[in-house]
Amino acid sequence: MDTKEKIATYLEQHRYLTLATASVDGTPKAATVSYASEGTDIYFSTGVTTAKFKNILENPHVALAVDEDYDDWATIQGVQLEGVAKILEKDEEKAYALKLLTCKFPQIAHMPPSINMRLLKVEPSVAYFLDNSQGFGHREKTTMP
Repeated sequence: MDTKEKIATYLEQHRYLTLATASVDGTPKAATVSYASEGTDIYFSTGVTTAKFKNILENPHVALAVDEDYDDWATIQGVQLEGVAKILEKDEEKAYALKLLTCKFPQIAHMPPSINMRLLKVEPSVAYFLDNSQGFGHREKTTMP
């Protein structure tokens, strides 16, 4: 299995990520986000009043990490990804993202309509698959077109 396939499989098997954004002046912000994925592309929704949304409006470059709690450091695996967050505008893009998210999180269908949400897609430029079972600190890098 190549690195992109490992990353895609790991992303599909998990539900939450830590998203790092930064304002124009460089102030960082990290937030836990529910997500759905297709390959190495990440889809999520967020309210327009959140700090992450405001940061993305000003500076769309993001980083994220997906992992889980490991008691044995020798078995740690995870994904680190850097890319650009795009606010979805086209109806077909939004419908597709909502379909992916609703399949993973059926409760989205019951969100109150009064919540002003936007759908976003993170298009990665570089990603890493971490796998300590291959040696402590083992990390495989892949770049995206």
